[in-house]
Amino acid sequence: MAEKKQTVLTILMDLYAQVEESNTKLRYIVLSTFRDVVESRRDVGDIVTQMVNKITSDVPELNSSFYED
Repeated sequence: MAEKKQTVLTILMDLYAQVEESNTKLRYIVLSTFRDVVESRRDVGDIVTQMVNKITSDVPELNSSFYED
């Protein structure tokens, strides 16, 4: 479990570093997910799923290219 958690934290740090400073909504989502992984006893997979769902609903411009025909 600790190894899985560390892997997710590393990925979140890399993701945060790649998000443009102007995209405050996405940066906030990544940071709050990082905090949840560190502080929560919930399953890491559930936390990441929640993050993906939040990005899907709150940052639709990232999803538009996936739904184009």
